[in-house]
Amino acid sequence: MNKATSPADRYCHNCHYPLAPYGDFCPHCSQKYTKGKVTIWELFREFIDTLFNIDSKIFLALRDLFYPGRLTTVYFEGKQKRYVSPVRLFLFMAVLHFAVIGFLVQGKVEDALSTQIEESTKIAHNTELLDSLREAGKKVERMFPGQKDVPIAIDSLLKQVKTSNDSMPVIFFWPGMVDSTSARVESRIASKDVFSLTEEEVLDKYKFTGFWTRMQVKQNLRAYKHPDTLASYVLSKLIWMVLLMMPALSLILKLLYIRRKRYFVEHLVFSFHFHAFAFLLMSAYYIFIANVAESETTSTLQTIILSVVPVFLLLYLLLAMRQVYQQGWIKTFVKMCILNMAYLIIFFTFLGLTVVISALMF
Repeated sequence: MNKATSPADRYCHNCHYPLAPYGDFCPHCSQKYTKGKVTIWELFREFIDTLFNIDSKIFLALRDLFYPGRLTTVYFEGKQKRYVSPVRLFLFMAVLHFAVIGFLVQGKVEDALSTQIEESTKIAHNTELLDSLREAGKKVERMFPGQKDVPIAIDSLLKQVKTSNDSMPVIFFWPGMVDSTSARVESRIASKDVFSLTEEEVLDKYKFTGFWTRMQVKQNLRAYKHPDTLASYVLSKLIWMVLLMMPALSLILKLLYIRRKRYFVEHLVFSFHFHAFAFLLMSAYYIFIANVAESETTSTLQTIILSVVPVFLLLYLLLAMRQVYQQGWIKTFVKMCILNMAYLIIFFTFLGLTVVISALMF
C-alpha cells in the first residue's frame, strides 16, 4: 500500500478533515469515506433515499407500531434516535392512506360526478330547446289549421325532450356577510341559468350585490358545475385537516390526564403514533376490499371485516392508553369513551371547516 492510500494518512475528500484508520464516515461532515469511485448500487440507494426518504428507522417504527403504546413509551424513554420521528411517521402513513383512497375511490367518484354533470348540462340546455320547439310548434299549427294530427305530432316530439325544473340552492357560508339589499339567503338559481349564463350574468340577473355575497354565490356556481373537481380538491386537503386535528386531540388528552403532569408534546406524540397505525390499518382494509371479487360470499366477508376494523381500532386505543398512561382498566376505558366522543366532535368540526374553506378557495 502506498503512502497516499495508507490508513494513517486518510482524510475526508469533502472537508479535508483527518480521519482515523477505522470507520467509514467523517466525524466532521458525516460524508462516507470514498476514493471518489461510486458503484451503481450506491448510486441507486442514494436515488431511492432521495426519492422516498425511507430508511431502516421507519421499518423499525412500523414493527413496534403493532404493539399498542410501545412506540410512544420507548420514544420517551430516550430511545429516539433508533426510530423515525413521530411527525414523519404520521405524514408518511397519512400520505400513503390518502394515496390509496385517491387511487381506489377518487376515480370512481369523479366518473360518477362527471356523468351527473353531463346529464344536468344536457337537461339544462334542453329547456331552451323545448322553448324553441314550442314556438316552432305554434307556427306549424297556424300553417296547418284544422289538422288534428299536427298537434299530436308536436306533443309527441316535445315529450321526447327531457327537461327538469331543478334549481341550484344558494348556500351562504357566512350569512352575516350577505348584503342587506341583496337577494334573500334562501335564494335558488335555475339550473338553466347556471349552465347557460356566465357567473357575472347570473349575479346580475338574480340581483346579488356586495363583494362577499357575490363571492360566495360564485363559489356555489363553481361547485355546482364542477362537483368532481371540488371532490378532488377537498380530498387533497384532508391530510392537512387531520394534521391540524392532532393538537386539538392532544388537548383533550391533556385534560383527561391533567393530574399526571405530562407535557403536551407527550400527548401529541401519542396522537401521531395512534393515527399512523389507524392509517396503516385502514389502507390495508381498502386494498383488501378493492381486490376481493364481488360475490355473495365475499360481500359477507366484507361486512364482517368492516365491523371488526372499528372494534379492533378501539381495542388498540384502549391497550395503547393503558400502556402509555399506566392507569387501571376501568379509568382507561372511561377516558377512552370520553376521548372518542370528543374525537367525533373534533372530526366533524374540522371536516366542516375543511369543506367550507375548500369551497371558498376552489
